[in-house]
Amino acid sequence: MSKPAERYAQLLDQIIRPFDLTHDFGRKRAYEAAIEYARQHLIEDPHCNDFLKVAAKRLGFAAIAFDTLESRVKLPKNAWLDVWISDEDDEVALTGTRE
Repeated sequence: MSKPAERYAQLLDQIIRPFDLTHDFGRKRAYEAAIEYARQHLIEDPHCNDFLKVAAKRLGFAAIAFDTLESRVKLPKNAWLDVWISDEDDEVALTGTRE
């Protein structure tokens, strides 16, 4: 395992430790926590999206990439927008800042 991948795996362990991963809701909350951590601490890291891929794979979600979303939706500085699509039904949720 490469150094960044090893570091991300350890970091992800710390982030998701408080969540119950035995059910979808717990995994969703853990994934949201990983996304929020990346938004606050890794946004300038060139490997930020790699961290998000590791988190998505481990928690069973489709990976997001900040630059992909931001290239399609012009967001003000420090604003964010998340899209969550359920695998179990036709539910879609959009969350973000007021900006």
